[in-house]
Amino acid sequence: MKKRIIALLLMLLMLSAAVAAGVGIDAGAAGANGGGTAPGSASADSRPIVVIPGVMGSRLFKSETVFTSATKAWEPTTLKQLDSLSVAMESTLYVRPCENQNVDPDSDLPDSTVDEYGREYGAGSAYQRLVDSLCSAYSYLYPEQYRPVYFFSYDWRGSNTVSAESLKLAIEKITAETGCEKVDLVCHSMGGLVASAYYASYASEERVGKIITCGTPYEGAPTLINSVMNWDVLGQGFDITSWDAAKSSFGDLILGSFGGLTKKLKASFAGVAELTPTVQYADRIAMQRDASDGYQTLTADEYRDACREIFGDLYDEALAFQDSIRSPGGVNVLLDYEDAYFCIGVGYPTVTSIRFKKSSSKIDERLYESDVDYDTLGDGTVPYLSASMTEEIPKLTAERWRCFDADHGGLVEENAPLNWIISVLDSGDRVPEPTLAPTLAPVSQAQSEPSAVSDSGVMLPIIFIAAGAAGMIGVTILSIIVVKKRRERNE
Repeated sequence: MKKRIIALLLMLLMLSAAVAAGVGIDAGAAGANGGGTAPGSASADSRPIVVIPGVMGSRLFKSETVFTSATKAWEPTTLKQLDSLSVAMESTLYVRPCENQNVDPDSDLPDSTVDEYGREYGAGSAYQRLVDSLCSAYSYLYPEQYRPVYFFSYDWRGSNTVSAESLKLAIEKITAETGCEKVDLVCHSMGGLVASAYYASYASEERVGKIITCGTPYEGAPTLINSVMNWDVLGQGFDITSWDAAKSSFGDLILGSFGGLTKKLKASFAGVAELTPTVQYADRIAMQRDASDGYQTLTADEYRDACREIFGDLYDEALAFQDSIRSPGGVNVLLDYEDAYFCIGVGYPTVTSIRFKKSSSKIDERLYESDVDYDTLGDGTVPYLSASMTEEIPKLTAERWRCFDADHGGLVEENAPLNWIISVLDSGDRVPEPTLAPTLAPVSQAQSEPSAVSDSGVMLPIIFIAAGAAGMIGVTILSIIVVKKRRERNE
């Protein structure tokens, strides 16, 4: 028994040390990549740029006017915040106002949260490279090419329809204060669905120019069902086969156990329900259910029933939203908008389908491309079939879309996609030759499965909490052993 306790203690202490070391590695990498892109060529277009993050990518606060660690609800960075997370996530929360981030920090900025709190980079600073790169390319230091850069935070728990209404108000405010007739949108992941909802409802107002989307799940993402049904928030189940997967798994354990992000709570978020794979997606790559002779393919009605069991009435509202952003031709409304551009990540094994347990909405298995005989790998979070609008985007002119060998977060962090985004904003002056979507040989699920870290990039603060928790458990066990040995000596 003593040997088992000591072995457990050593394992926990090693995990704590490894987690701390991993944080150091990740933080160093972030610092190395933290600089902005070099200023680009002068552009005649001075439209403001609005960055729209993805699900979990906006920080949420308990106060409408104070945006500090003490008022922050998401992302949690302290044990106290984590302990109250489930209560906070069921409450009314607020975001920082949509303000110009591309300003001189030494200038007088009355009533600006940028002056008081610095630039807004989203939860976990997941959008720091994107925001800094845009601010560098269109810096206030170069008046002839200057463009304001706004960050649009929104409550991702709610419907994207509601977020689109907030975006409308933000755009009206931006055009009024800058005197520009239009803005350009740069969207990541679910941010592209917010932009789609805006365009579907308010395109006639002609306040938007270019719309650039990166890794948007136009037809949903099966991994979101898994994230709701299991404890997964950051990853795809308990997996210690790689360092990245282990970090996500341990972070999920902390969020689920201490943070109270239960299935019921996650299933109550309308924004999450709207990310379920569409019926059109399921027509191409079917969802499955265990059967006595292996498995069966779910019909469209059976798939809808499984989703209703998970999300309740929210699922029918999600279906209505998914239909609201389709054109009469049955595809997303942005496909036919000539100033919409699409950035797609490929090359990473991605959850492409779900196999449910018998007579239940519980998940039995996550299925990757190689399991369903689909050849093109996605970005680790969004399947290629979804990001490409069921392969309709590649039918567009080559200038309007681009594939990159990048994972979901890398689409707004790595140099190649960032330079392409800036080139598109520069009216195509520096758009490189497009790369067509590769057809890749199926990759074995055992070969480097992705960790699929969420949009928010909240892994670093969660890992700090995980390291502290592991250390506290280790110290507790050590104390028990010491006390027990002292009692034995006294006896």
